[in-house]
Amino acid sequence: MDGLTYAFFPLYPTIIGAVDVFYSNVETSASVVMSILLLVNFVSLFYVLGKLFSKKIALRTIFLMFLFPFSIFYRSYFTEGLFLFLLIWFSYFLIKKNFILSGFFLGLLTVTRPNGIFVFFVYVPFLIKHLMENYDLKQLFGVLLAIIPFFTWVYFVYYKTGNPLYWYLVQSEWFKSTNLLAPL
Repeated sequence: MDGLTYAFFPLYPTIIGAVDVFYSNVETSASVVMSILLLVNFVSLFYVLGKLFSKKIALRTIFLMFLFPFSIFYRSYFTEGLFLFLLIWFSYFLIKKNFILSGFFLGLLTVTRPNGIFVFFVYVPFLIKHLMENYDLKQLFGVLLAIIPFFTWVYFVYYKTGNPLYWYLVQSEWFKSTNLLAPL
């Protein structure tokens, strides 16, 4: 794949690679990671919703979510399982106003999938509002935890390819726009 490997965000392949040390088979390793993530997501969602709402709502939500037809992506070799896990805990800590831990999970979201970058636009207004109310500057450390992984990844891609947005360039070639105005 040569340079095309930089089109993929690094967290999920890194986790599969770490598990592959034990199995020496990428498909088996991906299957193990996917199964663990499915179980961890089930438990995480139950715990978080149980804390925020009730056990009854948590149980209904879990079964509704995991029995939904498109939940097949959580049982496949896609990044959706990892993204869901990180998003659950990011949201939980954001609601609890722990901006350091939510920043940590946001940082991992940004190196899991490209749309994890847009979650930053949810994080910042909550942080600004908290800082205006409490003037708790230590929570700004969460911003560093949120941006360091992504910018490290962008720098690494720049170092290897000469283009910091190489991942975007490759992915945009895969999925050409069907918009009639796109050439303009």
